[in-house]
Amino acid sequence: MKVNVKTEHSVPVRTPVEAAAIHSLATFSKRTGAKTAAASKRTATEVTPVKVVREAAPEPVATSPEATIAEPKVIAPEAHKQASAGHIVLQWLTYVFWGWTILGLVWLMVIVLGNAVTGNDTSSMVPYAIAASLVLLPISVVCDVFYSRHELRKKTGASMVVMIIHAVIFALFGIGALISGILLAIELFIGTSSSTGSWTTVWLYSFLASAVVYALTFLRTLNPFHSFKIGRWYTIFMVLVVGVFIALGVVGPLAQARLTKDDRRIETNLSVISSAVERYTQDKKALPTNLSQIDVSGSPDAGALISDNLVTYKPEGSVKSTNTFKQDRATASDTDYRYQLCVTYMKASGTGSPRTYSDDNSGYQEYLYIEGHPAGEVCYKLKTTIAAPVAGVQILR
Repeated sequence: MKVNVKTEHSVPVRTPVEAAAIHSLATFSKRTGAKTAAASKRTATEVTPVKVVREAAPEPVATSPEATIAEPKVIAPEAHKQASAGHIVLQWLTYVFWGWTILGLVWLMVIVLGNAVTGNDTSSMVPYAIAASLVLLPISVVCDVFYSRHELRKKTGASMVVMIIHAVIFALFGIGALISGILLAIELFIGTSSSTGSWTTVWLYSFLASAVVYALTFLRTLNPFHSFKIGRWYTIFMVLVVGVFIALGVVGPLAQARLTKDDRRIETNLSVISSAVERYTQDKKALPTNLSQIDVSGSPDAGALISDNLVTYKPEGSVKSTNTFKQDRATASDTDYRYQLCVTYMKASGTGSPRTYSDDNSGYQEYLYIEGHPAGEVCYKLKTTIAAPVAGVQILR
């Protein structure tokens, strides 16, 4: 019996070529699906870290803006920062005290150089100059140190006005000192009669040094480099310069003042002793035997000069002289009471020789003049004249 097979329910018969094509297509589909799944899985794993990073991002973002914003707060407002009232007062005091310190330095400079160059005794003024420098220098340094800590790089408003005023003052003083120094240098070069003294050299050095100091002070006031170190270096410079001249003042004029203190006592009070001898002679018509007989109670310093044996009294007796008046042909006998006052000087002063004023050739002077003397023992020859009265004749002296 023959079995009929229906074609619509039967498996179609494929050729080998079709079967190979179908197999290749199935294999490609499997590989593509595997790659797509792997890519989807990989995409899922890659997207997850992005979410984590975005969630953790606010932590660094929260801190970094603070550092970014804090930087302009220090720099940007500095250019427009206004100085306070206390800062302006401190600035003014710094400039003023430095100005006074420079004046004290110039004063001390003239005294020290004058003593070193001319050899004159300048000890009477050196204590005042040293005291002024010792007081003004520390005050200036303290003010400058505190002012430098708050000094603005760019000054505006009242701070700029204070700076300009003092800068102009320092510039004028410095230019004046420079002009004076150059003028004295020219006079020394051409040898004018008014500039031949040693004091001209002293003023020349003082003016030139003052010009340098004022120039540095001008730079410190303006601070054109906008550097805080300029105040520090200027302070160190001033401390060294003032300190050197204070030391020179101590070992120079001040030490000589201590050494020659008796010289000054003699120069001041010896004329008092001479006047006391003259009064005694006029009253007693005779010279005193010693200085203990004269009255110097009105001058304790003169009495101390005698008690300290700093004056040696040498009476020489009396000498008569005759004066003839032509009109009346009258004669009068004057009596000169001669004596010497001898002292010992530690240092020469002035011209180095005492002046004498005498009416005759005896070398005895009626008045004591102490303008210059050499070092060592100096004897002043003095006399007191008592005129004998003549009838009808009046002798005027």
